[in-house]
Amino acid sequence: MSDRFLVAIGYHGSSFHGSQIQKDVGTVEGSLRQALKRLTWWSDRCLEMSSRTDAGVSVRMNLARIDLPKPVSEKADEQSIIRALNDNLPVGATVISANRAPADSKVRYAESRRYLYRLEAIEEWPSESDPEAISDACSLIEGVNDFTNLSRMDHGVDPVRTVDSCVPWMSEDGRVIGFSIQAKSFIWNQVRRIASAFSGIASGR
Repeated sequence: MSDRFLVAIGYHGSSFHGSQIQKDVGTVEGSLRQALKRLTWWSDRCLEMSSRTDAGVSVRMNLARIDLPKPVSEKADEQSIIRALNDNLPVGATVISANRAPADSKVRYAESRRYLYRLEAIEEWPSESDPEAISDACSLIEGVNDFTNLSRMDHGVDPVRTVDSCVPWMSEDGRVIGFSIQAKSFIWNQVRRIASAFSGIASGR
């Protein structure tokens, strides 16, 4: 028997070869798995990541579904779970929160996903950009579109996606520092390549 938790984790992309578990390289999912094993909290299929990120991508918050054994969940509060996981994670990853969730919660099959992408992290991003140009570019992304040229396509994957919302992320002083994008699902590298396109628009590439 187990209890389900939704765990928020942030990580530096330079510390991992992406989020999804891979053989012989360090990943976020692999690090969580090792932490659960060291704590003797591991069981088959007890861990599931919400979103997959590529090598080098830093994330302020990704979600994981973790099923903890009842003897653990009945005694440990949420803060002690956070501390225990962080004590067993490598440098570069930090658990931010751990909240109890319904037993049927599924993070991989969310009704909607929202990414907040910080364009300022891109090397070519200019100190000053045209908010109207980025807003216009965001508008082109919204709706039903074929993202073949703005993704890394796997064979047999449908390139058509519906983007519910895409808007500039503004700083308090009115600068464009990123963008927010929301959809039910995304293709591999879709958000990253959209970010690269926006960066090209802003820098005049």
